Amino acid sequence: MKFIAATALFVFAVAATDAPPCLMPAVTQVIDELGLSFDAYALCTNDQFIEQLTTAVQAGCPESDFPPAAEAAKEFCLAAGVNISSKIS
Repeated sequence: MKFIAATALFVFAVAATDAPPCLMPAVTQVIDELGLSFDAYALCTNDQFIEQLTTAVQAGCPESDFPPAAEAAKEFCLAAGVNISSKIS
């Protein structure tokens, strides 16, 4: 599972170079908590993943990082062919 989480972090970092540093631990936490495998399309179409990631970002990031974290997640999912703009702000 740690390899999967590392892969997720790498892809998030590459897909969203402006991602705040607090986003990466939130992604890892949610993937581990939900026991998900890393598949960008599957993650981005998983409403529970999106909801818990939003909660984790709100808990672990300063408020000023919320917009760039949301933008990074949108870019990541868009690269996987999924538009999550209506699910996060």
